[in-house]
Amino acid sequence: MEFRKISVHGTHEEIGLQYGKQLQHEIRKNINFYVPYIKSILNRNYSPSVEKFKHAIKGSFPHLYIEIEHIALGAGVDMDDLIAMNARTELLLGAGFNECTAVVIPDSGILAQNWDWTSKLEETTVIVEIIYPDDRKILMLTEAGIIGKIGMNNNHLGVTLNILHTEGMHLNGPPIHLIMRGILEQKTLNDAISYIRRMGAGTSSNLIISDGQQAYEIEYAGVKYTAHQIQDKYYAHTNHFLHQDGTCMIYEDDYDDSAARLKTAHDRLDRPAGISVESVKSLLSDQSHPEYNILADYEPYLDDYMGLSGTIATVIMEPGKGAMTVRKGNPSIAKFDMEGFKKYSIA
Repeated sequence: MEFRKISVHGTHEEIGLQYGKQLQHEIRKNINFYVPYIKSILNRNYSPSVEKFKHAIKGSFPHLYIEIEHIALGAGVDMDDLIAMNARTELLLGAGFNECTAVVIPDSGILAQNWDWTSKLEETTVIVEIIYPDDRKILMLTEAGIIGKIGMNNNHLGVTLNILHTEGMHLNGPPIHLIMRGILEQKTLNDAISYIRRMGAGTSSNLIISDGQQAYEIEYAGVKYTAHQIQDKYYAHTNHFLHQDGTCMIYEDDYDDSAARLKTAHDRLDRPAGISVESVKSLLSDQSHPEYNILADYEPYLDDYMGLSGTIATVIMEPGKGAMTVRKGNPSIAKFDMEGFKKYSIA
């Protein structure tokens, strides 16, 4: 049991067309899931909200805007719906979603996370390899139609994602998934940090970026963000803020789940023995907590539309070695294999 993998290459027009044609079925399924949900939440504000993010994407990422246009052409879908899906974190973000445990161990060159979300997207989640004309390469796990997510490049940069919840929102900046794709287009960690500073604030999420030796954490909190250089032996992040100073409004009514997973991660990492890929696999497979597990079974969550929520994927990256190891699903799936990791490489 593994995720479908595709490879696309060339200019952004060519990448978009290939992406859209190869993943036409999955993209349409994801749009059919996301767009009605977004519309139900935004009501009559759907078109103005999409237009706002279309403008933000076109202004900050003109080359990726072209790529999205060509994905829409290749898949035969509406451009506005594809824009909405790429901004789905900002359009849907509200109270109630607990998901994702991310860790980085700079000394061991490991960057990893569990991605938790609705089970309805498990079969439309894919691994995409992107090859540029200048031989830059990106390998990422994403939802079909979303052009940036968890992954790494052949310049030894990797990035993970945790959703955070900010009251008052102010989510008017570049969408987090486009920011992640932009990070994966950079050559060095310093380039990535400079790029983040150019992008500014306007979303609500946490990123961990690593080149296999050093790591930074970026906490976005609507109107502001903080960049924190990670100098610890290990570092973990879940779905609550760790570095905000009280100048932004933070929603943490669902703090217990996030705090429990963070404590489990710290307890598992704070051991005398060295931290390896195998020990990180074990950590991200942890189900020792009576209520809030790092490896989460699919369970009813939030509302009927979202259905069951839990761990869709476990991703372990070694950016310095160009290696990414991925496992699909969680133990509530009949065909799940706790050891069922598949290893990918990027030269």
